[in-house]
Amino acid sequence: MDKRTKISVLMPVYNAARYLPAAIESILDQTYRDFEFIIIDDHSTDDTARILAGYRAQDARIQVHRNGQNLGIAHTLNRALDLANGEYIARMDSDDLSLPQRFERQVEFLDAHPEVGVVGTQTRTIDDDGHLAPQHYWEQSTSPACLVWHLLYATPLCHPSTMMRPACLRAVKGYDPAYANEDMHLWTKLAFVTRMVNLDEVLVYYRMSAQKQEEKSLYWESHIKRVGHEYAERILNRAVDPQLIQLFFNFRKYGRIDQGATFFDVFALCSLLKELFAAMKRDNLIDSQRTKEVEDLLLSHTQHLIVTAFQMIKYE
Repeated sequence: MDKRTKISVLMPVYNAARYLPAAIESILDQTYRDFEFIIIDDHSTDDTARILAGYRAQDARIQVHRNGQNLGIAHTLNRALDLANGEYIARMDSDDLSLPQRFERQVEFLDAHPEVGVVGTQTRTIDDDGHLAPQHYWEQSTSPACLVWHLLYATPLCHPSTMMRPACLRAVKGYDPAYANEDMHLWTKLAFVTRMVNLDEVLVYYRMSAQKQEEKSLYWESHIKRVGHEYAERILNRAVDPQLIQLFFNFRKYGRIDQGATFFDVFALCSLLKELFAAMKRDNLIDSQRTKEVEDLLLSHTQHLIVTAFQMIKYE
């Protein structure tokens, strides 16, 4: 029997000709060499097809497929997942850069930790021209327990830095095209079936182009709040007031209490957070050995919420 490929690298591409060669080269330059590289062109209209054809001719590990129409990233990733044969799934975006030892470090970790289904890395941000952004280090928690908590208001894994077990992805039916932030939604599903963690090493350069930054500032917050709200409701198996999730998101992101919020709202949020923590422990979303890490977060969040409320909310 042929030896199974260790890694299937999944990379969707749409009109990324400017950055595509560097992204591909960063994968081909990996110190860990046992992988297949599945690239799906999501019906690009620029020079992407020609670039991909050139690389496919140079390296037999590269598979190139093209969608008959533009389907979006979630549909495209699901198609790539169906084609994958690797023991592990590595994500890669067409405008980012993976540092040479990324795969080596992640394979080593997953081989040693069978209880972990997703491993991401720390990242640095680069601009349109590939320059490292000054002091922009995307620091993600290395605690699996804290990561589960952070999903209430943030995306605690950088999607193109992750390596995953395909059985976990398929257990939750892959990506849902109904969500623009398909990655955060995926993490909230995977939180119920596996452990997720980030390595403490920068192994990916994440490109924050001017266009991407503008898109995120315009509409990304509403998507995060939606997923965080649905995640909270799934944890508690009951309806949750979306205004409380919005209050928590805005507090964590901006350090403020929403205009019009009352002391009652703040105390209701604190009560909700305690209930979520208890449910996470009960349902083993949080490893029993790491409970104190999240308990400390909960205490910090509730204390700062109450202090900030007294500072910002004015009596009528």
